[in-house]
Amino acid sequence: MKNILTIVFLISTVISIASAGYEITENGVIFTYSDTTAKDVYVAGDFNNWSQNKDKMERDKSGIFKITIKIAPGKYQYKFIVDGVWKEDSGNPNSTDDGYGGKNSVINIANNEQSKALQSEKAKDTNAGKAIFKYYNPDAGEVYLAGEFNNWNPNDILMDNNNGEWTISIDLPPGEYEYKFVVDGNWTADPLNPTTRGDMGNSVIKINDDGTASYPGGAKILSNTTSSSRILFSGQLASKFITYRDRDMPGYIGDGRWRLYNPEMQVDVNLKIHIADGVSAFSSFDVNTLKSDTIYASHIELDSVGITLNDNSFSINASYNREFFSSGDPLGLVGNYSYAEPTFKNTQKFGIGYAGISMDAIVQKSFLKDTEVKLLFANMFKDWSLQTDSLDFPNLFGRRQIGFWSNKVSRSDEPDDFSDYGTNVYAGRISKNIYFITPGFTFRIDKNRWWMPLDEISYDRMDTIISDYDLHSDWFDMGSMEIGLGGDLTSDLLSDNLTIWCEYLDWQYRSSIDAGNRENSDNTGDSTLDIELGRQNGYLAGGGFSINLPSNFNTNLSAEMEHYNPMDSLEIYIVPNHNSGTNGRPTLTYENLSEYNRFEIDGNIRYDYKRLSVNTGYSIEKIKDNISINAARTNIIFKALKDKLVIKGKGVYSFGKMGISDIKLSGIDFILNAKYYF
Repeated sequence: MKNILTIVFLISTVISIASAGYEITENGVIFTYSDTTAKDVYVAGDFNNWSQNKDKMERDKSGIFKITIKIAPGKYQYKFIVDGVWKEDSGNPNSTDDGYGGKNSVINIANNEQSKALQSEKAKDTNAGKAIFKYYNPDAGEVYLAGEFNNWNPNDILMDNNNGEWTISIDLPPGEYEYKFVVDGNWTADPLNPTTRGDMGNSVIKINDDGTASYPGGAKILSNTTSSSRILFSGQLASKFITYRDRDMPGYIGDGRWRLYNPEMQVDVNLKIHIADGVSAFSSFDVNTLKSDTIYASHIELDSVGITLNDNSFSINASYNREFFSSGDPLGLVGNYSYAEPTFKNTQKFGIGYAGISMDAIVQKSFLKDTEVKLLFANMFKDWSLQTDSLDFPNLFGRRQIGFWSNKVSRSDEPDDFSDYGTNVYAGRISKNIYFITPGFTFRIDKNRWWMPLDEISYDRMDTIISDYDLHSDWFDMGSMEIGLGGDLTSDLLSDNLTIWCEYLDWQYRSSIDAGNRENSDNTGDSTLDIELGRQNGYLAGGGFSINLPSNFNTNLSAEMEHYNPMDSLEIYIVPNHNSGTNGRPTLTYENLSEYNRFEIDGNIRYDYKRLSVNTGYSIEKIKDNISINAARTNIIFKALKDKLVIKGKGVYSFGKMGISDIKLSGIDFILNAKYYF
């Protein structure tokens, strides 16, 4: 495996990345998509009733696919269809749930953008350009621009999000305009603009005759901090106050007075530093009283930090506790995890709970030209153990909670005592499009190490091992390694509307004692060891297809098989658990694993017409010990009143049985969400 990693690094010295994006002009919206391996690219969205063959993008001399479409003012969802595969716009950070496990890109066409066509002659006379508005806040969910130029409409001009930096470029005739940002429904002045006007503190911008923007009064601003002209600063204050009568406290009888308990306060601080063209750094931390017994005591916690480097040949991202890696293999050995919310399957990108470096590139030379290479080195410093709802049967009795394909990421809180399990992850994926077939090679290695004192090792054969190997240490390095290796194949052989895929992943596990040492003055011990404690092997295999037809109809069907052979009677799988003490070490348990089998069929049918989107599916799980779980789910999205009212509904009905006595299980989860935009 070391040689493979070395070869991958060597072949990726001259590389470039695929990209996409859009630009709003007076002639319409210019969509672009760059991929040297693509043959046919279409754009489909609300603006063309999701037609898959109406708007075909043409490749120019530089190899970039482009199309210009006249679109009326409004907010639209769209995707690219690349050789029959639906893909969101990687150059557009604004996206929304597509209703069946993926994302649709979102574009907002402002009224003043489209009215530019009516003012084109005047604009040419004044040489009007584009006014660029910027706002930095990675904690914001949605940011709109509102001002005199759009009658202060708070839901008209949606700004684009790029790693927390919200931007929008609009064409305005010369003059002065008052404006504000609408951040998750809250109106705020431009922190980069020192010029305000009126009792409401509206920011003021001036559009010069040549179309450039400046601040009235000659004010010149380069950042919103005094420390540097390259630093953008943002943040927010969140607080919760709790009060109730003391006689209502559980197990307590008081005099009925209302009491105000210690407020919970949190201040989020975000910094983004522009180092050079294509190079930027970011940091996010918070000051809070959430873990304090007294209001005057607070904690400072680093949430995330990182640096990004992008140029025309490669992309590198080094991050700490931030989503920064994903891969295209269908079964997700490298990339996204599934986690419960509480029953619906969602994905969390790799990076949360990890620190690491990732690289995404396309080889430019040698016989591997146009090969896409993704590499990752990461270390896990947080443990995200699965905590499911009591009625969440598909996850409660689903994939086992060990191995690569366990639900390692969930909504559980991070541990209070021990969070560094010493897990190193080496992963990568290499894929290349060859005519109508795209083969891929994927690998992942998880290496775990836990230094433990002998008196905390509860393995019942430890005394026998010490005697058999004549060991003299009082500390031991308990370790384990998981290796996943496999390949996948995706094809659009039959038509652009049909995509089929298959993947097979081999899984190997080994637990061992890797080293020994003594805690004394002369540091004597057993040094490096290699004592095997257990082995297990298995596989994960799957296949499926998706059909995309005209009239906004989409369906897909997939099947997965997961199998693990049983361990021998004396072999063990090491499982780390949280320690209730304060020594910062985990408690290790040692399990002998039996045979495990899972089979799941998952189908989805989606019909999206104008303002109604329906997504439904059905899954079956067959598990050892006579456990079976069935689940039917339906998602419905309804939009009305010109998108002012959006109603979303999700429902899951689960049923099954377990055990020799066939204990029956059943449960219903239903979530209803409604939004109205004033």
